[in-house]
Amino acid sequence: QPSMAGQQPGGGPMRTGPVILPRLEPDFVRHIAESMGMTNLTINGQIYICEQVSHLLKRIVLDSHKFAIHGRRAKVVGADVEAALRLAGLENLTPLGHTLPNPPPMVQVPNMYGEDLFVPDDTEVDLAELRARPPTELPAAPYLRAHWLVYNGHMPRVPENVQQPEEEEPKPQEDSAAAIAARRETSEASTSSAGATFKRAAREVSTNEQVMVQAVPAETLSVEQQRYFKEIVEACVGGSDDRRAAALQSIEMDTGLQALLPKLSRLIFDSVRLNVVYRCMSMLIYLVRIVRALNNNKSVRIEPYLHELLPSLMSCMVGRQLCMRPEVDNHWALRDFSGKTLVNIINAHSKNPTLRVRVYKALRKIFDDPNSTYGQIFGVTHALNEIMTHQERHDCYNRYVDLTNACHPSATTGLTPEGKAEAGKLYQVLLKLETSMLRSYRSVTENL
Repeated sequence: QPSMAGQQPGGGPMRTGPVILPRLEPDFVRHIAESMGMTNLTINGQIYICEQVSHLLKRIVLDSHKFAIHGRRAKVVGADVEAALRLAGLENLTPLGHTLPNPPPMVQVPNMYGEDLFVPDDTEVDLAELRARPPTELPAAPYLRAHWLVYNGHMPRVPENVQQPEEEEPKPQEDSAAAIAARRETSEASTSSAGATFKRAAREVSTNEQVMVQAVPAETLSVEQQRYFKEIVEACVGGSDDRRAAALQSIEMDTGLQALLPKLSRLIFDSVRLNVVYRCMSMLIYLVRIVRALNNNKSVRIEPYLHELLPSLMSCMVGRQLCMRPEVDNHWALRDFSGKTLVNIINAHSKNPTLRVRVYKALRKIFDDPNSTYGQIFGVTHALNEIMTHQERHDCYNRYVDLTNACHPSATTGLTPEGKAEAGKLYQVLLKLETSMLRSYRSVTENL
């Protein structure tokens, strides 16, 4: 039968388009039926099958072309045909085994004995050059880091912010003998005072640091308050035990220390950081005593300054080396005293729900770290036992058992004398916690 694919119903020629629609003939259907063993297919059945299959093929071709247009592709690919088959409800015909989403490039090779061959276009690689080439470094993983551009009208001094060069004001020239003598007397007085260590600490601290917490604005101190602040600090870190005891008692009982807290907390923070580096244990003990006296003062509110006091205490607890001679100096007392002071502060601020959890996570990280020394674990053990819940003790029980077995005298025969002494100190503390740890472990296990 003549094909009507090139004419319209009115008899005029059909406008050609970019899509060529398929059309089956009855003879093709008859050949397919005979190859399948069907010899009783009538001519009407052949025509009906031709119309139905041709209509389905036209629909699939048009839908495939639509998918290619929506995919911004100039050619129809196998994925478009598979999508058209799924749209027509023919999922059992997908995927198409004879189609490839991205066919490899082929090269035609002439063959004098027959048809030309088509082989993949593979490029030749020089193995010697490939082996001599240095390995390519992997790029760093991208990450996002937030920082303040402007905070309270000022640009923070962080590396991400480009600081504008500040114009230096011309300093007045003081060449007179009276000015030189006044500067000399001031320098001699500052170096001879007992608070010279704190003044040097404040000068040597770097100011180009990222501020993570908003600084509490310091009030303007009167002359009497400045004199009291100077005398109280000099007495706390001086060499007189009687003056130190009186100064600590004054800090515990005085009701007018709230205005001095911004300067005092910053002084403690900077001094602890400096003396941990210089391993001055005596100065660290004096500073922890000041923190404990502030916590015992019921008329002082230290919660706005915990972001400076708590890191100072934890540095005295988990410092890897807090003194010049660890085998002789009693740094264990400093770690234990700092841990007890930290527990008292957490108990005094129990209304803050996140304070205990944040401190617990920081101490638990030191407790579980296999690279932590016995001294660091000793510093966090008492504080952890006091602030942990039954469930948290249950989670720490396996690590507790491992540490107890590692510090047992029979397991430390191969260590140095200093290592045996540190393991013995930690072992004594772990034995005191055995009852509470075992009780919590059994309680949680029975309730599971």
